[in-house]
Amino acid sequence: MSFFLLQDKSLNGAKAAGKKLSLEAAGITEDKLRDLIADQINECFPDENLFLIATEYKGWQDIGRSLDILAVDSDANFVVIEIKRDNKGAHAELQALRYAALLSVCTLDNVLDAGIAYRKKLSASQDIEAYKKELVDFLMVQDETEIAFGEIPRIFLVSSDFKKDLTTTVIWLNEQFGKKSDDSSGIEISCFQSNIFTIDTGNILCIDQIIPIPNTSDYQVKARAKFDSTQIAVAAQKSKRAWIILEKNKILKLGIEIEYINVKQIPDLAPEDAVAIYQGGGKYEWKSLIYPSLNAVTKALWKKYGLDFGNVQTPKYWRRKGSTQSLSDEAGT
Repeated sequence: MSFFLLQDKSLNGAKAAGKKLSLEAAGITEDKLRDLIADQINECFPDENLFLIATEYKGWQDIGRSLDILAVDSDANFVVIEIKRDNKGAHAELQALRYAALLSVCTLDNVLDAGIAYRKKLSASQDIEAYKKELVDFLMVQDETEIAFGEIPRIFLVSSDFKKDLTTTVIWLNEQFGKKSDDSSGIEISCFQSNIFTIDTGNILCIDQIIPIPNTSDYQVKARAKFDSTQIAVAAQKSKRAWIILEKNKILKLGIEIEYINVKQIPDLAPEDAVAIYQGGGKYEWKSLIYPSLNAVTKALWKKYGLDFGNVQTPKYWRRKGSTQSLSDEAGT
């Protein structure tokens, strides 16, 4: 990132700002940065809408650690903000994940106690009812009984520098366990780089989001959702191809019974639920109903036993009665 001092609109005489310094080189401690972020939390994260709860939060028993900053966003998700002055803070992402996990036992009373205690450090005249109303208004609910905090806290990591192993871990966690749609939940870890830039009149502190890239975060959620739907489509296509091959080779014929193989997945599977009858053209009869595909049969079976239907190749789960091979193996798909 580069900064230029502009003399006029024509950009004539534009002058590059001085060199970039780490917080350590500029003599800024983690505590000072923490207090600045806490004091101006929405200016430090302008794309967010955050309500500060406390710094050095310790709202759990038998744990001698405290997280740097605890906040909530407008969707009632906890936000864990962990600050490292440089990249020497090993396992910052693991430390933040620990705090996020510990917040799973955090109650509204814990939040109110921590919030009012923090406010009283700043001003002894803080009133619990006024603070409670401020939080209720921020979350846009009628009263505190309607407040329900999200199950998975968001994580903000702030540092002058990030090692590649940490950023690789963060990207992997976001991609593997992040939200797959706007309506789903998942891990969300953001990295913010903090540096000092020198100018003639003093220094500039810059806090810049580097993971995920802000302008692409929406695209990344949609891309993961598209990947999932593509995988489901591929599995369905393989299932369709399997019956075409089996029917052409006279392996699947009208009236042939097939049986469900993966009984370990459904240990209480009733014998009558484990059998379907081929009706030709890729259709099957199961439980006296005709289904347009083996995918549809399997989805109905799984739904009956409380299982989620995902991107699976269903011919792997069924075989002809008397055969030792799955339909997928017989079709070579």
